[in-house]
Amino acid sequence: MRLLVCLLATACAAPVVEPEARTAHMLDAVTDVVFTPLVLPWQREESSWALDEWTFATGDSFRFSLVPSPGSAPWTITSGPLDGHAGACDRWQRLITIDEENGRGAWHMVLLHELGHAIGLEHQEGALMDPFTGTPCIDQTTIDRACDLRGCAERRATCQN
Repeated sequence: MRLLVCLLATACAAPVVEPEARTAHMLDAVTDVVFTPLVLPWQREESSWALDEWTFATGDSFRFSLVPSPGSAPWTITSGPLDGHAGACDRWQRLITIDEENGRGAWHMVLLHELGHAIGLEHQEGALMDPFTGTPCIDQTTIDRACDLRGCAERRATCQN
């Protein structure tokens, strides 16, 4: 399995490509749906929660939904062993993998982080995108970077001060 490990590792190493080609492999605002073959109900619930959180934070500029079959979904969220890494985002295969050892709560935070990579964000210290001590919510720094990159109707951090 070829995964670009993005959390608790060095920066996600994707091939260098022109910006137009790079955006073709990112999670698209508004139109993307995500298929998840997750079996455990709490994994589906936490995945839906993370997708909804990005939708809220961007003022509905990013609207994602989970679908029951892969036919209409360009992205997949799945679970599997990741050899000590909490999550991985492979923009080229449009695959987000969350380590199967993550429990409730951790799953949500790791998926928020990996969705940030899918949107096009790289690591940043002291924010959700920090690979070692990320926030468990979408902080102002992260939402500002996402909206600067992709455009947003609103910028709402989900962290409570």
